[in-house]
Amino acid sequence: MKYLDTILTNLEITYEVRYRELGKKLKDLANSLMTGLYTLKNTYPYEKELICKIDSIILSLIDFKTSLGEKLSIKLPQLNPIRSRAFSE
Repeated sequence: MKYLDTILTNLEITYEVRYRELGKKLKDLANSLMTGLYTLKNTYPYEKELICKIDSIILSLIDFKTSLGEKLSIKLPQLNPIRSRAFSE
């Protein structure tokens, strides 16, 4: 989670495309992890302590995905506006 927090912090202070791409890949990874965690949770329905830990991890991943979605929805400022060229005769 510390790594995910670092990525979110970097997305707050920079508009670099590499962090945005990494964020999208981490979101896909979080989705895959959550699927596996739900399966693990259903495999051991009577292990209350394990289920609590899994739920905690799932909630942390959901919070990460929500924060990431907010940060990725921000439009990037156009640093080099396209200007039409002026031609001389």
